[in-house]
Amino acid sequence: MANLQIKNVPEDLHDELRKRAEARRMSMRDYVLELIERDQRLPTVNQWLGEIEQDEPGDAGVDVVALIREGREERLAHLMPGPSPGPSGGDAGR
Repeated sequence: MANLQIKNVPEDLHDELRKRAEARRMSMRDYVLELIERDQRLPTVNQWLGEIEQDEPGDAGVDVVALIREGREERLAHLMPGPSPGPSGGDAGR
């Protein structure tokens, strides 16, 4: 196996890594190695973008605009209890 040494680690970062390793009852070495392994399982940004470019646009089967409108109306009703402006809306400029 190869070795990896990291020098000049900021003290606050080192302390946080140590705390997290201790919380998981792991050595610092095992904890950092686990972080590196987890990172290596993720696609690179270029791989991820390539996957997205190959995806075909899809239809979620829902009216997204209606969902946003409903969410806004619910939030408004929660913030300002009283009569609802209804589907025609109170703000024509939105």
